[in-house]
Amino acid sequence: RSASRKVVRGGAWETTAFMLRPSSRKVFYPGYRIEGVGFRCAADLK
Repeated sequence: RSASRKVVRGGAWETTAFMLRPSSRKVFYPGYRIEGVGFRCAADLK
């Protein structure tokens, strides 16, 4: 069974301070592309 919509948590660099919180939610249809939505990988420099 596939979902008809997906939920994204938090915000991006261009959103308001309220939307930056991890508790904020936004609903999108699967396959909808947004350049500000994604994830970031980080590592400590050694």
